[in-house]
Amino acid sequence: MAKIIEGSSALKLGEPIMSMPDDIINMLHKSITIREVMQQKNKQLRKEIDKIKNSLKNKDANIRNRDKLYDYSLFENNWNLYGAKPFSTKLLNLAWNKIRELEIQPEVFPTMCDSIQFEYEKENGDYLEFEIYEDRIEVFEIIDGDEDEYNLDVSYDLNKIVNVFHDNNKAVYYFYRGNRYLNIQPYNETVLEKAILNYNKAIKLDSNYAEAYIGRGNCFYAYYYISYYDLYQLEMAIKDYTKAMELDPSEEYLRATIEVCKKMMEG
Repeated sequence: MAKIIEGSSALKLGEPIMSMPDDIINMLHKSITIREVMQQKNKQLRKEIDKIKNSLKNKDANIRNRDKLYDYSLFENNWNLYGAKPFSTKLLNLAWNKIRELEIQPEVFPTMCDSIQFEYEKENGDYLEFEIYEDRIEVFEIIDGDEDEYNLDVSYDLNKIVNVFHDNNKAVYYFYRGNRYLNIQPYNETVLEKAILNYNKAIKLDSNYAEAYIGRGNCFYAYYYISYYDLYQLEMAIKDYTKAMELDPSEEYLRATIEVCKKMMEG
């Protein structure tokens, strides 16, 4: 039977059995610090490895896509058995240059409409398509089930769209989509309304997105001129510019724009 120790020799509740030497404590602290540093280094190393893997994957896709374009250059009349014509050298060179410039490679397909199609698709159903023609690029997008179509000049840098498409921040995507509509000249109700709609979506996803407020404010400012000087548009512009300055003090330059809007409202 175990002997019960009573009195001053008994172990008191909460009392340590022995004190740990300082050198042991320091060694343990150092071990924990080293482990944390190694975990951080391993995390960074995994990121670098993933980056290298993606780069190699993209290079392989680039080679594969250029091989496809070479194959397309060999097409003869009726290559699809439905009357399709061979692709012109101009179109093939344009597609080749776009493939060479793209940082993220698409899936590439020939069409019977004298165009070459670039496709990107995510697992969540988001879809981006470029229809490359000799004189234009037709774009078709599906983001969260929302479809959009527009045309680009052949000189447009497609990376500006592709990189944002692959960014998981949807607010950024809608912001840039709004910018594209805002940059269409001359202004009309249709393009400004589409720009505002996309800025609205960006702000809904990120209520602190100062640049989206500025973009929407610019839409209202432009809308003022095509809506027979509707002062309500200036009120909305002032509201958005003010909000942007609250969120980002570096946008102080907007104060002058706000003053211009106020003077215009005063007549």
